[in-house]
Amino acid sequence: MRRNLAAQSLALLRGGGRRRGPTLSHASASAPAQRTAPVAGWPERQVAAILLTSAARASRFRPCLAPLAVVLAAGKGTRMRSDLPKVLHPLAGEPLAVHVLRSARAAGVAGLVVVVGHGAEQVEAALRPVFADLRFALQAQQLGTGHAVQCALPAIGDHDGPVLILSGDVPLLRPATLAGLLDACASSGAGLALATFEPADPHGYGRIVRDDHGRIQAIVEERDADAATRAIRECNAGVYCASAELLRSELPALGRANAQGRST
Repeated sequence: MRRNLAAQSLALLRGGGRRRGPTLSHASASAPAQRTAPVAGWPERQVAAILLTSAARASRFRPCLAPLAVVLAAGKGTRMRSDLPKVLHPLAGEPLAVHVLRSARAAGVAGLVVVVGHGAEQVEAALRPVFADLRFALQAQQLGTGHAVQCALPAIGDHDGPVLILSGDVPLLRPATLAGLLDACASSGAGLALATFEPADPHGYGRIVRDDHGRIQAIVEERDADAATRAIRECNAGVYCASAELLRSELPALGRANAQGRST
């Protein structure tokens, strides 16, 4: 999903001042792609980015079609130094992925697809009793976020509405944040939105590269970044919303021309 994008952004800050919390950016393909082909036929239009604070208000409107969520839960989590799949590590008495799924449900998601890989049977056994209507998709090889969502396309089926793409190891996502992301996607001419944030130390995160007008040009991973790009503070939160039609048309064309060899 970390493809090259262009977006016109307007931050709506409470009382002005410096940005805090995730920024939700609408996207349109008005700039040439650097690592992937530009998306033909996407309309150019100026759209807004919504900054959600910790006191984010509830969404003002909902997409016409009920959204789905794809929760990525295939990773091994080597940094956890545990044989337990990363998304099953407990927080407040429940696996990390359960918190993500609950937030998605509270944001109005009608269907949930979980992409499993490492410890697939263990993950399915832990999550099925909590959400009886879960659908699972297998990512046999962990080749990046884009590849994981591509593996979920058969489970998405003929759904024609928005699709939230969430990581199963991000348990503190608020339903209001996801609702805002759905709104951003619904009003975007590109049918795509993403969240960004500004940590005190951006090391290790993919950087958001914008042009002089504030439009997103690219998401560059740390390993692919030069010194100027690494100095950027705005980072990719790895939380996305896209139309199902866009996913079906663009994901098969993803490449792996990056330092990690992953379709991100």
